[in-house]
Amino acid sequence: MILLIEDRKQRLTQFEEKQGRKLKDLTKIKILDNTQIKSISDDIGKLDTSSIEVMIVHRSWLKDKGIYDEIIAVAKDKAIKIALFSGGIVQVNYHKMRDLELLSLPLYSLYSHNLIAYIENYDAESHLLELAYGSRYVLNQKLKSRKQEWVNQGENLQELNEYIKKQVYV
Repeated sequence: MILLIEDRKQRLTQFEEKQGRKLKDLTKIKILDNTQIKSISDDIGKLDTSSIEVMIVHRSWLKDKGIYDEIIAVAKDKAIKIALFSGGIVQVNYHKMRDLELLSLPLYSLYSHNLIAYIENYDAESHLLELAYGSRYVLNQKLKSRKQEWVNQGENLQELNEYIKKQVYV
């Protein structure tokens, strides 16, 4: 399950209107309402993490409420992937540490067609970078894998380069 904590509902509404879809209609996401956000702002222990695999959180809200460290600790403790978004973030940053997988991305990168695709296609193999790069990330990983297979088999890399060009530029 993906949890979205968006304290500025107008942004979410604008995104949904632009996309012509409501995120709450998707089965793999839970969006906290303002009452639930207020509740966990007061006591992070009230956040039910039992089914959460990914948290997408407005970074400024965490900092404003002074619970950034607490959310990170929960994510580490429960092995929850976390994506922080904000208008103040200017580039995508990804960190995978022993006990935490953390993505920081600009607001415009999150609220794109990639968000809906990520939610719809989410499974245990999904990577946080798909939120930022969508199908381009997936394609890149498949091409890297295919290249390694060719190298391991001693194949001609010129043929592989032609194969990649056909996949990317078609």
